[in-house]
Amino acid sequence: MAEWKPEDTLAHRLHWGAEGKTLWVMAEEDSAVVIAHDPETLAERGRRSIGSFPPPAFPSALSHPKDDVGCFQVACGQDGIWLKCVEHGAKGTKVRAQKLSAVHHEWLVHGFAEDGMAVLTTNATKLLVRDWPTMAPRKGKVLAGTPHGAAGSARWVIVPVATVGNVADRFEVFRLPDGEKVGMGPFPEGHRLLDVLGDLVVTVTASDIHVWALDGLGGS
Repeated sequence: MAEWKPEDTLAHRLHWGAEGKTLWVMAEEDSAVVIAHDPETLAERGRRSIGSFPPPAFPSALSHPKDDVGCFQVACGQDGIWLKCVEHGAKGTKVRAQKLSAVHHEWLVHGFAEDGMAVLTTNATKLLVRDWPTMAPRKGKVLAGTPHGAAGSARWVIVPVATVGNVADRFEVFRLPDGEKVGMGPFPEGHRLLDVLGDLVVTVTASDIHVWALDGLGGS
């Protein structure tokens, strides 16, 4: 069993790259860094500083389904949100240029469509699907309530929304690639959206994982 023993490094978040080619780790040293590791030996392949973030900082890891890239979102409340994507290749390890890399104050990234071609982002009132890897926005769609996450397959995007109170009680269905809204239905009480795989929707509760056919959720 391989073991990684970093010195003077505090690991925050990690995820596998596409096909398990790389183990990506976001860690804290004098500044935040993203480190690329060999998935079997855990040997370091490269690292890149992604800067310092104002406290309190809440990082999250976003694993792209097709692209071997370290992708980490850092939310710092009123100080803003950063999305940092790091790649490693023959020319070393570098931060990719994209539209959400600099600080912004609105859009949260929830994940990627199953085919990796679309990035799913929301603000307080809208779904905005973006192109990968540039994060260039497509047409935004106004939601029926406050979004509680988003997930997508190659064909569909599901967004749970709270129409009353702070708990998701409905879900909206949008079609890719044009982003048109095609349905809405009741969201299961006590569930959290995990993923969308083809025409299947995966949700979780405190104790169980549930897999639903899209039409079995009650959408129209």
